[in-house]
Amino acid sequence: MVQSGGVGQSLNLQGVLALTTRVLWQPSLAIPKQIVPDMRAIDYRALRRSGHSVIVFDKDNTLTAPYSNTLHPPFREAWAECRSEFGPNVWILSNSAGTPDDKDFAQAKSVEESLGVRVLRHQIKKPGGSEELLQQLIGISPSEIVVVGDRVLTDVVYGNLMGAYTILARDIITEKGDNWFAAKIRRIERAALSLLGRS
Repeated sequence: MVQSGGVGQSLNLQGVLALTTRVLWQPSLAIPKQIVPDMRAIDYRALRRSGHSVIVFDKDNTLTAPYSNTLHPPFREAWAECRSEFGPNVWILSNSAGTPDDKDFAQAKSVEESLGVRVLRHQIKKPGGSEELLQQLIGISPSEIVVVGDRVLTDVVYGNLMGAYTILARDIITEKGDNWFAAKIRRIERAALSLLGRS
């Protein structure tokens, strides 16, 4: 387990290695449909008009600083716009909050109170476990779902495997307090995207 901040995050190393092998054979899994600087650059109204009814965000370095339970202050206006467009269909899917690492789901509850949206409780960490999300979205096609995150091998691959519309948030909030392993892998992911012409 890697400990940082209030909640430890055990690495889904087996899942990541298995998916990395698959991505090498199928690189398109690692290609986001859209790359934005951060969540403020997303056109939420356009996503709704194009038929997307659910939006799922990673938490750390997508909405909050690593292991923080509060929204990054510069994102407040965009977050309000997102919630206005998607209503109750805004979810957070984190590899820290809402997982077995989150004792009694204390962090998930804190994030829900702070950000005003639901945090998915799930046993399997990204990039696996899409079935746990879909079980909460009865009647929703994966093509109606948007997945937003800062990581390629977790967020983007997760969404692409499911058949969702994936958005990579390129500019992280901060590496201060971040999981050191995730930070290193993120740099490798960015380099790989550059090689593929998608930086």
